[in-house]
Amino acid sequence: MNQLTFVPMTMEDLPEVLRIERESFPNPWSRPMFERDILHNKLARIVTVRTGGTVVGYFSLWKIVDEGHLVTLAVDPARRRQGLGSTILRETLRLAESIGIRKLTLEVRETNRDALRMYVRFGFVKTGVRLKYYEDGADAWIMDLDLTPPHSLGAVS
Repeated sequence: MNQLTFVPMTMEDLPEVLRIERESFPNPWSRPMFERDILHNKLARIVTVRTGGTVVGYFSLWKIVDEGHLVTLAVDPARRRQGLGSTILRETLRLAESIGIRKLTLEVRETNRDALRMYVRFGFVKTGVRLKYYEDGADAWIMDLDLTPPHSLGAVS
């Protein structure tokens, strides 16, 4: 795998990001949702992940006081099963800790077994369910991770 770079997302990234988003989720974010985070959302840290100049993933992390919400994380479907998801999540956790986030929350589709396994490997715990969270009526698991020391940023084997 080529060297990965993590850079703040720009409007120029959106064509590639939106393609990955559409290919990754049954209810993808719209262009205005990404634009809001890039241009106006002071709580958001929205990051593009590139290798060799190509967008291979991204994430958006919101910081609210000392808590964080991982609102989206995706890997290009053509690049899955190469450890990119774990690498991106590890970088997300590093960023979260560096900006003073002590607890990180996310929602994940209950049927997204690959994502669930990854989050559990990193120490996230299911703390609840949002019933009919997604437009198609699917439920979401609420998962939390305590980032107060001592915390290891690596996934547990």
